[in-house]
Amino acid sequence: MTAETKKRRHGPVPKAKEEIRNRRVSVYFTEAEYAELLTRVKTPGELSPYARHQLFAGKTPYSVSIPEANYSAWAATAGLANNLNQLVRKLGAFGVADADLQAVRDLVRELRAALVEVGK
Repeated sequence: MTAETKKRRHGPVPKAKEEIRNRRVSVYFTEAEYAELLTRVKTPGELSPYARHQLFAGKTPYSVSIPEANYSAWAATAGLANNLNQLVRKLGAFGVADADLQAVRDLVRELRAALVEVGK
């Protein structure tokens, strides 16, 4: 018997080499987090496919909805935050205190958070 005519044994059809998953990532959860995770899984025993889908579908655990009234201000602060990051990188090279830079970052974060909260 050749390999092509050999009878296949019982069991699942073997996967192609590129489809075999051989890398694992371990994650620890609290009891409450794990219970919440299990409530989201529709079918018992489908935790791994659910987690894989959530990871690769690009889903985030939360979504920020920006009120229409604040959308233009939010967009303006996005550019501000971008410029701030560039300035921080350049100032860091000249030895400006990290505490001062962090204070400015915090102010920008608070401003953006306030814009989201106003519409709620």
